[in-house]
Amino acid sequence: MLSRVAGTALVRGVAVCGPPRHILSGMTRNLSGIVPGVTVMPSHEYRDALRVSGHGSGRGAGLRWTYKDLGSHGNALANGLTELGLKSGDSVAIMYRTGPEWLVLSVAAMQLGLLLIPTDAASLKSTMSNAAALIYDGSIAGAHDAVLSTMPSLASNSNLVTGRPFYCQEFPKLKTAICVSPSSTLGGIHSFSDCLVYARQTGDKAGHRSPSVSTDKAIFPGMTVSDAVKKATGLRSALGLDGDSLVFAASENLESLTLAMVAAASSTCTLVLPPRDVKNYLSVISRENCTAVIGDETALATVLACPKDGDLLRVQQVVVNSGGNASSSIAKTAGSVFASAKIATL
Repeated sequence: MLSRVAGTALVRGVAVCGPPRHILSGMTRNLSGIVPGVTVMPSHEYRDALRVSGHGSGRGAGLRWTYKDLGSHGNALANGLTELGLKSGDSVAIMYRTGPEWLVLSVAAMQLGLLLIPTDAASLKSTMSNAAALIYDGSIAGAHDAVLSTMPSLASNSNLVTGRPFYCQEFPKLKTAICVSPSSTLGGIHSFSDCLVYARQTGDKAGHRSPSVSTDKAIFPGMTVSDAVKKATGLRSALGLDGDSLVFAASENLESLTLAMVAAASSTCTLVLPPRDVKNYLSVISRENCTAVIGDETALATVLACPKDGDLLRVQQVVVNSGGNASSSIAKTAGSVFASAKIATL
């Protein structure tokens, strides 16, 4: 069973504030070792690392995490996943919608050396064949049904009540299954919040991490941790980031969001995410005073199709993260919407 220490307020599965000071006092004081090559100095740890715009009512709207919060939540999830039996090199099938909890998973995966494999309901069965864990978002339509139809033995797995070890008859290699809010009613599936295991008190070794992350470990298929840091360095340069930058991230792709997070961390600036129910992305960019925009081509096309709302002249850089193959129409449209910005593709 997880030895979770309460200390973070949760709204529908999303931590909205850091643990109390007496818990944080014993934690790693920067992101060094969690994101290799990226160190957040103690003097900068209370800068905002991540915001979810409050201009909406979706899950996590209005959330603000400092770099200390992000590091502690990443530590906590890494602790919880370790207690559930995950180790370096394990594959984790993920069925997700973008949100802050998934960036916490990216931090934990880089720390532990886990391989994150995105999947969906249609391809879940084939993805699960070598997976050591499944983490899925219960708010995705049909997600619970897909999990139950793929792993029917979980319906009678009540290990959280009986204390029996987790076991999935269909996939014996599976060590655990975790559901991001809303929590699953299936027996044996942990909620995301229950997997956050924070350090207890100063002097208590449990939960303290000084990880030696192997940068040659893959975090996504075809992308090692060192690849991610290298690409994020190029992204930081293209965006011209500094400590005062506010970077709006437009993507439904966790790989792209992770790169944006590492790029932002390297300059201790703030990554801004839209709430899930947002109707006008340009309004969010304006109201949050964003100075840069990063996104994959599909997501940026959606952003640029929104009616102009507010002052967009603060945006100085727009980067299309498309492997250098962005269509000229996207760049042209971005140039007309963000009149003061330089447009680049990566």
